Amino acid sequence: MRGPYHPDLYDVARWPESWWRASAPPPPPRPPLEGDATAEVAIIGAGYAGLACAEALAGRGVDVVALDAGEIGWGASGRNGGIVGLSSDKLGTEALVARFGEDETRRYVESQVEGARRLRAFCDAEGVETQGDAEAYVAHTPAVFERLGKWREARWGVEASLLSREAYAERGYVGPEQHGALIVRPGFGLHPMQLAQARARAAERAGARLHPRSEVRAWRREGATHRLETARGSIRAGKVVLATNGFTPDGLHPAFDGRAMPVLSMIGVTRQINQAEMAAHGWREDAPLCTTRRMLYYFRMLPQRRLLFGMRGDLDGSAASAPRFAAHLRAHMARMLPEWRDVELEHFWRGPVCMTRAYRPAVGRLPDDPTVFHAFGWHGSGVNGAAVAGRLLAAVIAGADEATIPAPWRGLPPRIPLPGLRKVWLGGMLALYRAKDAMEAR
Repeated sequence: MRGPYHPDLYDVARWPESWWRASAPPPPPRPPLEGDATAEVAIIGAGYAGLACAEALAGRGVDVVALDAGEIGWGASGRNGGIVGLSSDKLGTEALVARFGEDETRRYVESQVEGARRLRAFCDAEGVETQGDAEAYVAHTPAVFERLGKWREARWGVEASLLSREAYAERGYVGPEQHGALIVRPGFGLHPMQLAQARARAAERAGARLHPRSEVRAWRREGATHRLETARGSIRAGKVVLATNGFTPDGLHPAFDGRAMPVLSMIGVTRQINQAEMAAHGWREDAPLCTTRRMLYYFRMLPQRRLLFGMRGDLDGSAASAPRFAAHLRAHMARMLPEWRDVELEHFWRGPVCMTRAYRPAVGRLPDDPTVFHAFGWHGSGVNGAAVAGRLLAAVIAGADEATIPAPWRGLPPRIPLPGLRKVWLGGMLALYRAKDAMEAR
């Protein structure tokens, strides 16, 4: 597997030693694809989107196979922050309404609300660890808190309440960048590796075939079918779904070249925090949190009383640079939560989220080939959105009108200019965001 970052990041034999992997049972043995096989639908990528799509298709009686380059849960679906929210775009509701109209934006938001509730029920049924009943957006300056006030009006199934700095201290925590919070429901935290494994079990129960360690290295058209080739086998299918998100490669299919912008995110998990340390910040929050910085922080107090702290990552991704960036993350955590500056990290890992030039996901079918489908671009918030998209895409593959996918998600994003310079463009964008955050904090 290749991409714009260091080869270590794409080595499927190098599984990040995350808290999620350490606290979940190993996946059951599943064989890689071997020999020549056939299917009605082949899915490239067995993460949340691919598995949800596979389960929904198999439940409709479709012969479906999902392939993944690594083990199930090796990618973002097994190493994300485990935050279930209501948006996989970076545009905001008002911008979506202006671009796509109120009806389509409402359909999009309602699909996320319904998806979060379905996901909670799925986790409860499958024994996936969950916590909290909301997501908190913490204002990092007083001025930003004033702007959060306009989000208070609940609509389209979203519940929102604004808490002042003092009120949120009673519910959440105290810190130098806590100036109040917007509490949004539905939302919650979960164990992403447990979820990935549960999604895989559900897909297999429905009749889907899953093949990990089966990276698709070549894709070509053979008459009315597609042939996908792996290291040890190949599969012919009438329809293909691309669901590789931040690991979407250039050179596999020309329609997808230059469409995805992988952005590294990094996460640390601390040792267990004792009661005296909890009291130092008045910590009471069990829901996941996200700050309002452009270079956002996201964090959670896990049920095991360990703090998970995440932020945007580096432009390298090599194993050798991991200790340096672990120290970098710990310094940011200490700035946010100074009373915990001496709390050690026990786990640190990185991986790519996927952005697009449209600042929204890309879900649908190719306009010039109705047998090729896609679902990617979750902008770091795909725990809920990817599963919703997988189900919607399965319905379209099974014959539903593509308009059943809300307009804010439909279609491919524009290509990235000179995609070989992705890290240059990204470095400039991150520098701009840091500068804007610094100016706003003055």
